[in-house]
Amino acid sequence: MSKFFESKMFEYRPVDAEAYAELMARIGPSISRSPRLPRKDRAQPELLPVADDMLTGEILFYDSERGFGRLGSERLFFHIADVVPQHSAYICEGVEVAYRVGNGRDGRTKAVNIQLV
Repeated sequence: MSKFFESKMFEYRPVDAEAYAELMARIGPSISRSPRLPRKDRAQPELLPVADDMLTGEILFYDSERGFGRLGSERLFFHIADVVPQHSAYICEGVEVAYRVGNGRDGRTKAVNIQLV
């Protein structure tokens, strides 16, 4: 046996294959591999009323890893921080949203107060 298994810090215990298989059968697939409903088939959140001064448009592009995208016919920039918190999990390309036009920290025009329609 190697020195690693003989050390006092780690006691080697052989795995009982049957007990392990039974445990895995009870636990089921791991979370990362569990079957999830496709994004469009999940339950939708409560929609908020759309104010008269809000514009509507479709999300044309969205990078979920970086948290930004473009929406509407003007291709306005938006960041996930500008989405209503309860709707942020449902933002993806092709979704219809309502928004207001505002200015970012750098002074450029962007979409703010974004919510699902």
